[in-house]
Amino acid sequence: MRAALLLLLLGLAPACALFQGDRRTDVAEQPAAAEPPAAAAPPPVRWTRTQPPEPLPAAPRSEPRSTRAVLPNGLEVVVVEHHARALVSLRLFFPDGAAADPPERAGVTWFTLAGLLATHDEKDVLGDRVDPSEKSMRRLVLEQGGALRFDVGEDRAWLGIDGFSRDATRYVDWLNRALREARHGEDSFEAAATSVADSLEELELTDGAALEQFLGRLSFGAGHPYARPVYGSPDSVAQLGLEDLLERQSTLLRPRGSTLLIAGDVDPQEMIEAVRRHLGAWRPGKGRPALKLAAPRVQARRTVTYVPRRPAKTTLVCAARSLSDVKGPAPVLSVLAAVLTERLEQSLRERGGFAYSVAGSLLRLKQARALLLCTRLDATRTQEGLDAFVTALASVSTSPLVEAEVARARACLAAGVDASVDDLAGVVALYGQAVVLGETASVAERAAALRAVSLVEVEPLAKKVANSAQFQLVMSGERALVAPAVKALQLGTLVTPHLSRAPAD
Repeated sequence: MRAALLLLLLGLAPACALFQGDRRTDVAEQPAAAEPPAAAAPPPVRWTRTQPPEPLPAAPRSEPRSTRAVLPNGLEVVVVEHHARALVSLRLFFPDGAAADPPERAGVTWFTLAGLLATHDEKDVLGDRVDPSEKSMRRLVLEQGGALRFDVGEDRAWLGIDGFSRDATRYVDWLNRALREARHGEDSFEAAATSVADSLEELELTDGAALEQFLGRLSFGAGHPYARPVYGSPDSVAQLGLEDLLERQSTLLRPRGSTLLIAGDVDPQEMIEAVRRHLGAWRPGKGRPALKLAAPRVQARRTVTYVPRRPAKTTLVCAARSLSDVKGPAPVLSVLAAVLTERLEQSLRERGGFAYSVAGSLLRLKQARALLLCTRLDATRTQEGLDAFVTALASVSTSPLVEAEVARARACLAAGVDASVDDLAGVVALYGQAVVLGETASVAERAAALRAVSLVEVEPLAKKVANSAQFQLVMSGERALVAPAVKALQLGTLVTPHLSRAPAD
């Protein structure tokens, strides 16, 4: 009976019969007792920040040893020793990237490198392939224990091989073969063009990498070379011909202005000698003037990019803003991005309970920079969370930065730089970025520059970007929740984009 009474007090009367057995009739004959008033719902539990533990002693780290050499043909070689594992990564960075593509031939750089991994399409006078059993360069390298890959960005394009360090000198030879053998035949090109055109029609912004690239494009405005997709559009791909690839190879695949980065468990002198032996005869191609781009515009938001996603328990919100009007060194801008990310975290997670996490970064290209900020909101609170997101972006104008915010940001960023040399992938990323942007790869110098950033340097830049109306927005989720929120907050008109085309102005 005590259990039944407890259930009754908790408002679970139907379950009481489970405990009353044959005495149910007797209970029913009694006068009905008044139901107790319903208890008020407890307030939602908000995120509470706990005090972090004391920091551990600093882990001893040594700067990776690097050796540089320049071949007579102009090729620069950088060898970085990383002996933790018997692995090696080779990255041959070429002088420019997709931003150098003419608008009507956007994607030609991507196809140029993709062709280097294709099969050798040499044919006889009858049109039959000379060696029907000949495999793609990617397959040939795979059979040697390596992985041949390439990547194209706005400012750079590279061809590389990852594998075991014992085969490092052989990989240099395979890079040489990939550069000098004509693996750009008509059959391979047509197959690749068809495949890419189909893929462009199917790309979705819900893919993480695709979304990040679209955000970068959105930051710089329609028509800017940085706003074009590196793989081109269906229209530009349809206009490409094999002669375009051959012309692009003559300007892209040249030793002068290129850098071969070799990182791993290798001997520097042995690798430099292998490069001299295999790539020393690489002939210079046709040069071209250095690419000069106009500064991206900083413009007021008129539209909100909407990506349908159903069913969706979360609403994705991303903000992007060009920093062409904000002058400052990279360490200061990196700290600014980290501070704004923390402000969003406090507003959306700790105070509002709208989201679990916030991601923020500084997009750095040779001739432009942008802030990228993203979060996933509880879909049922889309309007409240979106309001908090936009308000937090503008909070710097009403709530100036404090030293503690800047101190946390620079400490986290410096720790990330310190840890970048713990594995081979981090070393390749660190030195690769240094090659592309023309900056130092020294971990000590980069970490010291971050730790030297002061509140006095960051605060005026924060105030300059505090206008939330200059952040371009991307949202993804249920339209029935997104559209009313955008309208109520007067953020702009919803537009649905196509990833393969440049954003509308």
